[in-house]
Amino acid sequence: MIISNQVNKDELNKLVQEVMNDSYFLQAKNVYCTHYFWLKDFNKYKAIFADNIDSFTQKVREQSKVFILDNKNKQKI
Repeated sequence: MIISNQVNKDELNKLVQEVMNDSYFLQAKNVYCTHYFWLKDFNKYKAIFADNIDSFTQKVREQSKVFILDNKNKQKI
């Protein structure tokens, strides 16, 4: 069985946008936050927090890629 680690750029961008739209800024803690992936599977994913938008966006992008690959490979099994 061959497992692909390639992610379609359009699919990735769409998911990142969806996650960013579901995210919020916790003013009291001065951090950006999303529970998007945690709500999908709390045993596998954690909430994402970051002090600045660039770091937050990078973390969302990385987790989005993992999420897409997990689901793509799950479908092949």
